[in-house]
Amino acid sequence: MSSDGTKLAACVGGNYSGYIYTSTDGGNSCTEQSSAGSRKWSRLTMSSDGTKLAACEYGGCIYTSTDGGNTWTEKKNAGIGNWKSITMSSDGTKLAACTDGYIYISTNGGNNWTERNSAGSRNWYSIAISSDGTKLAACVIGGCIYTSTDGGNNWTEKKNAGIGNWKSITMSSDGTKLALVYIVVISTHLRMVEIIGQSKLLLDGVAGEV
Repeated sequence: MSSDGTKLAACVGGNYSGYIYTSTDGGNSCTEQSSAGSRKWSRLTMSSDGTKLAACEYGGCIYTSTDGGNTWTEKKNAGIGNWKSITMSSDGTKLAACTDGYIYISTNGGNNWTERNSAGSRNWYSIAISSDGTKLAACVIGGCIYTSTDGGNNWTEKKNAGIGNWKSITMSSDGTKLALVYIVVISTHLRMVEIIGQSKLLLDGVAGEV
């Protein structure tokens, strides 16, 4: 959603194909945006003012919008892949996306993408970016958490967070506080990490059954 909470975007994903939906009244009403087509969307991200959006398709491409989601453009130069997650800086100029291979970075609103192989080829599942786009964090299913402080050029493995089935990651606007979710057989655990680079454990409790 936008920083003021009035603009929202959601997508149909998982094992189903569907459309992207947007709202400009805080979610009271939603509009189906069919210009990007019916696809197996994985993730969706939005700039702070709600004008720029980006979405990724599992087994497809990355799509961007600069008019609040009304029209979409396929970004073929990022390639076709099993895209798992996408995120953008507050102004929408810096984007990061991940597949079950590598992490990709864009510094011009998604028009061009660069593969960042310093973190290796892994089963990436979720990625997050700070407001200014300089700090990033990504997590691996059956692996570790990785962080970057230079816009995604170089990555550091955070072994002290442990190996797990990390499913989702998010960070504060300044990139110093992170929260992650990982899945175990009977419970969903929530870990909150403070100070990027140190991975200080604040909470490790059972959040709910799955």
